[in-house]
Amino acid sequence: MSIFKFKFFEIKQIDVPMKVGTDTMVLGSIIDTSGKFFALDIGAGSGVLSLMCAQKNINLKIDAIELDKKASKECRYNFDKSNFPNEFNSIHKNFLSFNTDKKYDLIISNPPFFESNMGNHDERKSNARHQKSLPKNIFIEKIASLLLNQGHFWIIVPYQYVQEWINEATKNNLNLNHQTNIRGKEGRGFIRSILSFSKKDNTSIIRELTIRDRFNNYTKEYIYLTKQFYFKNLG
Repeated sequence: MSIFKFKFFEIKQIDVPMKVGTDTMVLGSIIDTSGKFFALDIGAGSGVLSLMCAQKNINLKIDAIELDKKASKECRYNFDKSNFPNEFNSIHKNFLSFNTDKKYDLIISNPPFFESNMGNHDERKSNARHQKSLPKNIFIEKIASLLLNQGHFWIIVPYQYVQEWINEATKNNLNLNHQTNIRGKEGRGFIRSILSFSKKDNTSIIRELTIRDRFNNYTKEYIYLTKQFYFKNLG
């Protein structure tokens, strides 16, 4: 059985197209859940981001929406097996057809990354990885409609597309509040960015994070950031 073990919970990830990876670890560690009560996890997969947020804020009520039927079922299993007191709701549905009267003060997503037209031989993995299954203009517009005035939307995107995401958010009256640019290895260029948007016009904070040093060891910054979650000692 494929299990990813965290300090305070475990993730079964047999039937999810995308496994727990560094992007998830960084995004889940950086998301600020303080003062939040109602969260929406878009493209929840195994539910790992939801559970990382639940660990940081036991008052969060979390709706986790996932297009893939098997992944949604596994997400529900992981929620049920956790010891957190949070109220979880695993929803098997396409986010674009998701209708609700709810509004959220925290929306999170590790969305489809690749914007090329190249498919993947595994249809489930292709849907999880390619932007065509979740066009950013419709995606952002819907998020803006679900976000409370005091809410925040957190996302991780390829660094090369950061400005496109910011422009699309601006069209929907969402302002950039936080940006962490991520290097996979010391001395190399940025590969990802974590962005946070809200309806408030605040000054944006821009930071950098490097995952591994030149010797391929995890950096002190990455170890410190993720130590609340990793079961094993990284260094």
